[in-house]
Amino acid sequence: MTSYLHLSALAMILVAFSPGAAPAQSFQLLYTFTCGGDGAVPYATPLVHHGFLYGTTWQGGTTGLGVVYRIDIKTRQETALHTFQGGPSDGSHSDAGLVRDSAGDLYGVTDAGGAYEQGAVFELQPSGQARWSSLMKVKNGSGPQSTLVRDAQGNLYGNAYFSGPKENGTIFKVDTAGNIHTLFAFDINDGGGPKYGPMILKDGTLYGATLYGGAYSGVIYKFDLSTGAETILYNFTESANSPAGGLAMDSAGNLYGTTSVELCVPPQCGSVFKLNASGDYTTLHSFTGGADGWGPLGSVILDSQGNLYGTTNNGGYFERGTCQYGCGTVFKIDTTGAFTTLYSFMGGADGDGMYSGVALGADGILYGASEAGGAFGCGTVFAIQP
Repeated sequence: MTSYLHLSALAMILVAFSPGAAPAQSFQLLYTFTCGGDGAVPYATPLVHHGFLYGTTWQGGTTGLGVVYRIDIKTRQETALHTFQGGPSDGSHSDAGLVRDSAGDLYGVTDAGGAYEQGAVFELQPSGQARWSSLMKVKNGSGPQSTLVRDAQGNLYGNAYFSGPKENGTIFKVDTAGNIHTLFAFDINDGGGPKYGPMILKDGTLYGATLYGGAYSGVIYKFDLSTGAETILYNFTESANSPAGGLAMDSAGNLYGTTSVELCVPPQCGSVFKLNASGDYTTLHSFTGGADGWGPLGSVILDSQGNLYGTTNNGGYFERGTCQYGCGTVFKIDTTGAFTTLYSFMGGADGDGMYSGVALGADGILYGASEAGGAFGCGTVFAIQP
């Protein structure tokens, strides 16, 4: 899906990105991956912290196995903090985001590598030192693709997409000593294939979604850490629409997320939904496959006013793009339910395709990464003023 803009179009983009140009819903290209030592194919939402963005790439680096990167938002300088080396003493290929503790240590997962070649959980210290915990295929699952969540004691919780004792993925815990514990194994009847996006941890309970399983095509679940009990909060019933990303939760306990599709056939092109605390399901927006986009894969986020933000992997303003199915969008749904396409990717210098959602900085700006596009076709990192 890689393509390039004519010089005249590129010049117009560069004018829009110039310092001081910050109109409403303005787009700024922060970094373009070169497919070299800096990394390539950033699948995950970057972590925003004190003027820096932290993230991972699936490929690139000196080994071709991906990197952990940092970008200075002000200077737009990128640094590869760690290059994945592969198993058995390192991981490879990360498509999940990062979490950070107060000491500046970063935590993440790779869906390959490790001692058993089934994926790994890592801690990267500011000094560059890394610590690893490997996943075993049968016991703990394999192929973790979702961002970790960390509790107040420093324990980490995550999902393995594949395998586990019942072969449909797991919920696992990594304690502060680096030991991995399988907390729950999906058996397809209670869900299967927890994929992108972190779980939500609130009051000792984890909330998440699975791509398949349950009554038909995925579930929203909660998992009580004290009892080890999983409860299905909602069973999806449409075969063409399944939840691929993580969830957002508001102060009232309402959950928000997206459903995705492999092929857009209106009216089944994916959706944004709300599940209230009573279990009532509401579709907030059904994608049409046109200017609004289609096929959302990432999580949605809420701002302090209750507005929702997310992305689609396809669709958008087709006349502006060069992608076969559209290059994806960034969207907003306000508290009245009004839907706005904030930006449509063109597949050239700006980027192409969103496997993740966006992060909201303390400055009110949205930050994200496209997995392809850019001058070298290896992905971009961007900012949008909504």
